Amino acid sequence: MAAVTWKALQVSAVALHETGKTRQARTVAEAALAAAASEDERAESRLTLAWVHHQLGNSDSSAHFIEQVHDARAGCLNGLLLCHDGKHAAALPVLEAASVDPSLDLRWRANALVGVGISAAYLGHFSRADQALDDAYELYTGLGELERAATCRHNQGFVAAEAGDLPRALALYDSADIDPTSRPEVLVDRAKALMGSGLLQEAGVALSRAGRLLGAAGRGPAYNEAMLAYSSCCLRAGKAEAALTAAQSVDSHEGRALAAHARIALGEQVDVNGVAMNCDPIVAARLRLAADQASLVAAQRSSTVPALRALGWLAQARLARTNAAALVACRNGLRADPRSVELAAAGRAAATHPRTVFTWVERERATLDGLGQVPTPAEMVNALGSTTLLSFYNHNGCTSAVSVIDGRFRLHDLGQVDPTAVRASMTLLATTGHGEDAANRALDELDQQIFSKIDIPRQPLLILTRELHWIPWGAFPTLRGLPVVTAPSALHWLRAEGDVPPGHLWVAGPRLEHAEFEVVELHQEHGGTLLVGADATVDAVLTAMADVGTVHIAAHCAHRPGAPLFSSLELADGPLYGHHIARIPRLPARVVLSACESALDLPRVFLDHGARSVVASTLPVVDARAAALVRSLHRELAEGSETGVALARHPGLGFVAIGR
Repeated sequence: MAAVTWKALQVSAVALHETGKTRQARTVAEAALAAAASEDERAESRLTLAWVHHQLGNSDSSAHFIEQVHDARAGCLNGLLLCHDGKHAAALPVLEAASVDPSLDLRWRANALVGVGISAAYLGHFSRADQALDDAYELYTGLGELERAATCRHNQGFVAAEAGDLPRALALYDSADIDPTSRPEVLVDRAKALMGSGLLQEAGVALSRAGRLLGAAGRGPAYNEAMLAYSSCCLRAGKAEAALTAAQSVDSHEGRALAAHARIALGEQVDVNGVAMNCDPIVAARLRLAADQASLVAAQRSSTVPALRALGWLAQARLARTNAAALVACRNGLRADPRSVELAAAGRAAATHPRTVFTWVERERATLDGLGQVPTPAEMVNALGSTTLLSFYNHNGCTSAVSVIDGRFRLHDLGQVDPTAVRASMTLLATTGHGEDAANRALDELDQQIFSKIDIPRQPLLILTRELHWIPWGAFPTLRGLPVVTAPSALHWLRAEGDVPPGHLWVAGPRLEHAEFEVVELHQEHGGTLLVGADATVDAVLTAMADVGTVHIAAHCAHRPGAPLFSSLELADGPLYGHHIARIPRLPARVVLSACESALDLPRVFLDHGARSVVASTLPVVDARAAALVRSLHRELAEGSETGVALARHPGLGFVAIGR
């Protein structure tokens, strides 16, 4: 009878812990230990209590329980606790050994594999991490422990996020579908992916909720992690007071460092040295850079740790007395950390020669977009041919540009370029038909500011900053009638070449009066696959897109500024997000988005993942005029016209060619 009682209590303790009721789990696990009738049962209960106490922040009592167990399970749990505490280099060999230890049962070996996956991910061994979690998933599934198997899928999402593959991370988080009320830590992982996608507000909401749930469960270490992430999120969002409050709730060196960052942002005096001397070296270096103590960081440029070495070179760039010396420091720093936006921005600010400026502007775009390559000036000149390049960038609060005309690079200071008047007047004209004079005046004024000193003799290629993607470029007097093409970066344009394969897909989303009529008419003329009404689902569209050269989607578009993976097109069963598009192995070469203001975010996702050309609108789409435009567009494309040439005949409707 005692053995049955122990088993019931032990199962209940584990279930309580796994549903987030950690304090109750401790009470029941203590009862299970008291009811244990054998040494093996006592060992299992002690290990459960060790894990629960560790989750509650009681590391000494956790260690005490482990010391009383004298078999391989104790070693495995020690490895898992090292992993949980962030000591991944020490944890990995212990867990690797446990994962193949024949004396451990399959459940413990699966537990070890989960730890291997997490520690390997933190150490940058992403393939090993993914494989370990896949193996753990198979073991848990075979044992019938489907919730733990789902956790493996979620952890694979974490691995993907650490590797920089946010679309795969989000897809895995969705497929795991773990209830955050029982496992609030999944909110922290998802929030970090949201932060990586630029959705700071949404990440902050998720982290705040995670903190409340973890605090209520008494899970001190996990609560601290959530609050530190929330503080970091608030700092990035410019909410220094909220960041300070969150950081002060965590009594740790990292918490004190984040609090110091927040105080610096608030203009307060901070004892930086007192905080930094107890921090992780990378955290300390960032803190000193924030406090303008670059001279104390520059020595780290000889560090063996790449991230720390990069910060050392960033400090050296800030200390440089000449632009040439700053550029040398930035180049050296980017060898250590090729994804450093700060080093790329510092290099761009130090560059003065037109060709050098072009290179550093593109390098800054590459780091922001996660693109590995940076085209050289010579590559661009060879590829441009008769095309005129105008690459815009922001510098010291103003807009500047590099032009490339007949192989010659020039710099242009344009002042503060504000497209607000153009957008407002063109939107009014597009939606009501009124305000043509005001729209023309706004276009003339901005045209004069941008193009008065730049000769645009041939077909223009415009590389745009984010705020300039809103502009209907074909409507400017200087560009009217020219085959204007835009792109998010020079590399996007260079990669967007090749033929458009045959095959068309026509899609109409719901709640858009003209959409179905538009795509049915186009389907009748050009053939292909038609998805309208209830057939136009997310899965159906994703599947069909993989088999065609051209897709035309008429649907409502929802924007998430700065977060293209979360911008979407409305389909019959819900939104088609950018991160859905990014997961398709093969995208159509040509994409036409007959959707209001669709030019801002989504085209970048299509171009990043293989599309050659995207046609999208910078303005609200007016049904009748848009229908005429897309009919004309597809006829000319079918006859072999380039996208920019086909759109040049419709300059006032706000559609732009992005890519090629």
